[in-house]
Parts: sequence; C-alpha cells; structure tokens
Amino acid sequence: MYNWLDNRNCKNKTVNIDGKTICGSKNDSHNAYHVVSAWVSENQITLGEITVDDKSNEITAIPKLLDLIDVSGSTVTIDAMGTQTKIAKKIIEKGANYCLALKGNQTNLHEDVRLYFENLPAEQSVTTQEKNHGRIEKREYFITSLTNVSKFADSVRKHWSIENQLHWHLDVTFGEDSAKTRKDNSPLNWNVMRKTALPILRNADVGKKQSIKRKMFMAALDVGVLEKILFQK
Repeated sequence: MYNWLDNRNCKNKTVNIDGKTICGSKNDSHNAYHVVSAWVSENQITLGEITVDDKSNEITAIPKLLDLIDVSGSTVTIDAMGTQTKIAKKIIEKGANYCLALKGNQTNLHEDVRLYFENLPAEQSVTTQEKNHGRIEKREYFITSLTNVSKFADSVRKHWSIENQLHWHLDVTFGEDSAKTRKDNSPLNWNVMRKTALPILRNADVGKKQSIKRKMFMAALDVGVLEKILFQK
C-alpha cells in the first residue's frame, strides 16, 4: 500500500498546535469556524484537529485535542494563548515535552523573564531569526521543559511551521478563506480534505521540481499526472 502521508516514526517529533479561522465559512446559521490543529513539522502532516466557536476557546480546546492524539516522546509547541499551567501539565501527562511562547498575557512571568534576559550576557542567550514569505520572524521568550538548549532552539524555530507550511498553504495555495462553501459542516469537510491533500501533493514526484499549486494545475489537465500524484505510479 502506498503511504500517502509518510506518517512513519512520529516519535521524537515537534508537534505544533495552533488555531485558524476559516474566514469565509460564516453564514446566517453559524459563525465562521475556528479550527485548532496539531501539525507535525518534520513530516508536515496534521495529526488531529478540533473545532471551537472562536479563538478565545482555544484554551479549553487544546487539552481535548491532546487527548485525541499520541504525542508521547515529542515536543509540543503552542503560541502564547496556550501558555497555561493546566496545558503544560496535560502535555507532561501525555509523555511529551512542552515549548510554550511567553507574551504579555502572562504578565508577571513575562516581565520576570524579560528582566532576566535583559541582564543576561549575549553569549548565554539564544535568539532565532529568519525570513519567511516576505516577513522577518524573530523568536524570543519561550518557556520549556527541555533541558537541551539546541533542541529547545530547534523546537522554537519549528513552531512556526504550522503557520508557514500549513495555514499559509490553506489560504494562498488552496484559497480557503475566499471559498464560498458555507452550508452546515461543508467548510470543515473541505478543511480536512485540503489538509489531507497538502502532504500528498508536497511528496508527489511529477518528474521535476514543481510548486504545490503547479502540481494541482497539472493534475487538473492530465489524469496521468493525477494518478502519479495519488499513487506514485
């Protein structure tokens, strides 16, 4: 059987958890759906997802999502909204490490850490920075259960994979936010389909390096390319 999603060996991976609103999904009977996803940055697959009413409900949704998936032996990364004592405890109970962003929503801890690093010699701190999709991303102020600094820095860098490799493609490549599908659960069904298609397209070899969008276009024109993408024939 062909392994579409290449989901082998998900242990010791970085599992990024973050939410995204399907902006175009609102209609007269329901608000726009907000989906919290768990994304494996190394394999670039979605392990699971849970739907909430809005972004403010991510705090209660994250523990429920963790109960749905196996993260043992992995490092779970979450943005500042998920930096909660109960969530960190849940991650440890699931046999994983945590790497949680620290911002102003945790006022006292954020201030303590900021003051500490302002007085720390530069050679004793780690800051990661890179350019993605035309914007500079600078990362600092995370808390973690990891004790290896290199692994910690790697997890911080990989945390943004869910934005750059999943959410960006959902919006730009698949046009999710501009889609007109709004009835009942259809926006959520298409969200799952897009997430399933993304790693299949990314892993597909169509002869020479092509963008995901180009592979979609080629598959629409040629059933042979479509079969090759789906089954690597």
